[in-house]
Amino acid sequence: MADPEKWTSEGFFRYLISIDKTMRNRSFAFLLGAGASRPSGIPTGAELVQTWLKELRQRLDLDPSSRAMEEWATAEALGIPGFDYQRAAAFYPEVFERRFRYDPEQGYAYLENIMEGKEPSFGYSILAQVLAKTRHSIVITTNFDDLVADALFIYTGTHPLVCGHESLTGFIRTQMRRPLVAKVHRDLLLAPRNDANATSELAPGWEGALRALLKQYEMVVIGYGGNDGSLMSLLEKLRPDDFAGRVLWCYHEKDGAPDQRILNLLASKHGVMTPIDGFDELMLELGSRLEFGLLADEIEKQAKNRAEAYRESFQKIQKRVKPGEQAKVSEAAKDVRRAVAKLVEAQPGWWGWELKARAEPDPEKREQIYRAGLKEFPNSPELMCNFAIFLTDVRKNHDEAEQFYRQALKLKPDDAHVMGHLANLLTDVRKNHDEAERLYRRALEMEPDNATRLGNFAVFLTRVRKNHDEAERLYRRALELAPDNAVAMGNFASFLTGVRKNHDEAEQLYRRALELEPDAAWLMGNFANFLTGVRKNDDEAERLYRRALELEPDDASVMGNFANFLTGVRKNHDEAERLYRRALELEPDKADVMANFAIFLTQVRKRHEEAEVLHRHTLELAPDHAAVMGNYAAFLLARGKISEAKDLAGRAWLLCASEGTQTAAEVALYRGLMSRIEKNDDSPALGRLKTLLTSGFGRGAWSFDDVLAAAADKLSEDEKRLYAALAAAILDADKVIELEAFPRWKELAPIALDVPWPKDL
Repeated sequence: MADPEKWTSEGFFRYLISIDKTMRNRSFAFLLGAGASRPSGIPTGAELVQTWLKELRQRLDLDPSSRAMEEWATAEALGIPGFDYQRAAAFYPEVFERRFRYDPEQGYAYLENIMEGKEPSFGYSILAQVLAKTRHSIVITTNFDDLVADALFIYTGTHPLVCGHESLTGFIRTQMRRPLVAKVHRDLLLAPRNDANATSELAPGWEGALRALLKQYEMVVIGYGGNDGSLMSLLEKLRPDDFAGRVLWCYHEKDGAPDQRILNLLASKHGVMTPIDGFDELMLELGSRLEFGLLADEIEKQAKNRAEAYRESFQKIQKRVKPGEQAKVSEAAKDVRRAVAKLVEAQPGWWGWELKARAEPDPEKREQIYRAGLKEFPNSPELMCNFAIFLTDVRKNHDEAEQFYRQALKLKPDDAHVMGHLANLLTDVRKNHDEAERLYRRALEMEPDNATRLGNFAVFLTRVRKNHDEAERLYRRALELAPDNAVAMGNFASFLTGVRKNHDEAEQLYRRALELEPDAAWLMGNFANFLTGVRKNDDEAERLYRRALELEPDDASVMGNFANFLTGVRKNHDEAERLYRRALELEPDKADVMANFAIFLTQVRKRHEEAEVLHRHTLELAPDHAAVMGNYAAFLLARGKISEAKDLAGRAWLLCASEGTQTAAEVALYRGLMSRIEKNDDSPALGRLKTLLTSGFGRGAWSFDDVLAAAADKLSEDEKRLYAALAAAILDADKVIELEAFPRWKELAPIALDVPWPKDL
């Protein structure tokens, strides 16, 4: 019989790529033998045969020094009929059976040991991409190892169907939804068929499954020596038209041409043979032809993400069992707490210091732990970043926090985690929004699929840039990537209700987020705000506020919002005042709580001097906050300080007019009242207010009683009624229609919000 065709490497690859691009109805299946596993550190069958022969000789040869191995290793000495040392690899099953005679379990353990801990070589990274990304998704193998399945998960995140036993062949289809790994000699852990009797013929079920596959998939053979009787016998008895296309047999050129049995097979099936340098080299070339890039950066990223997820998972357990969190703790919980403490104490490195800091409830001692950790690990950007977060969130030491963030970035310039947190500080504390935006965008360039950073940047875009469309795209993208990310979900819910007025979807997201993070106090507080402000479900809101404060008794934000609720809804002014004062003890510079407490002191307690001190301090803390300016302007107007009030109202209008909010409507009302007090025309203010009321905006609780009273003696009776109606319409959209009863209002022309005010106003 004539020898089969021998193709060049170039001809072989051109053929593969041509089929890939032009024959969509044909796919390739890869038949892998032991030669494909050799670069991963797993010996080939030929190498194992030599090892086992040496071990047998050590046991059986009474005079090993008198002759060479090939002289001793005969059919008679081994008890293997027909054994030929020159063809020793072809007797792999018989040698295995002889080496582990009467104890095959020892043989399986031997194989398990040599395969333990082996990582897929470079070639498997390419093969995994071919299997996962193309239609060429079938591997047939005589190997016991898991290199193909491991590579698929490591390099592509794909789980294949691994058919490691003949009982599973019924699940094999010619059209598979995911890659298939067909182990014709079973999986190593499923009593592999490795002896002479087992490998002489295929187990029931395999022949039909393989016939169906080879009819549809063109076979590429790599690293297979044909030394088992089972698979090779099946290939020999198939007719040429039982194969899709040609049989493409790759052989290691340094080892010489395939043996005669393989040459006869290829010649009879119209197959071809191609010399290769090795499995890794073959796959490297194939990856280049398919334009697959190198994966080192992606592997590092996946490893980093996996490590971060691991740490976060443990830290959540640590937080749940933290001492002092629960009044009564079960014995099981105490056992978990002890186990956590033991693991924390034993953890070395920077993360060990981080865990110790997290376990310490006292802020002073926690800071000491961080500083001690940084003395031992002065170049740990991870520990620096976490300490900076603590300094900002707990100690309010923003200057030192910023120094640590910037030092961490010097040590690790491409650390997206540090960039994101520094951006948060720059926008929230420094009001350096331009640098913050650059950092947010740079962090997302580094990690475009990080849901947390997408959500944080979306918050920035809404709150600072008012770029709501891009923000919504980022929120939705974050939830596509991480559908169970409760933080992104809660922030998106706040966006939907506050910006889009999509209250139904917002409520769904709030409730889903709380299912995922049932003990997230900040989330409970935000949902409680929604329930009372939008749904008017005050009872559920109060339950959530109180539960949030049980979980986080020192959370000034929840405390301040609950105080607003208690005074505005429950009229429980005493408890509200206690909460306001406690929140400001915890965070003396918390501007939103301070502003609301100032309003409380004015409207409820009538302590105007203390309120004014707080108003001024709030304005120092938030000099560009329209609502803060508007509230203070209202306070000054009620006190008769018109000049100061006019200045603040003018500045507030510039900040809030374009947003069309309730704050803008309030400021327009104040400017109208101040015009009438000074006996000027109030039409410029009321015309803008008409535009706002016509357009609509979100409403919140407020009181205009003091400002209306301050202007009362300067207004006619008709003007008093009109301004009272305007105040009611600002607070209740249903009251806007009642303004049509006022002739002046009906005649008033709306004024666009971007039209400049008259200079004297």
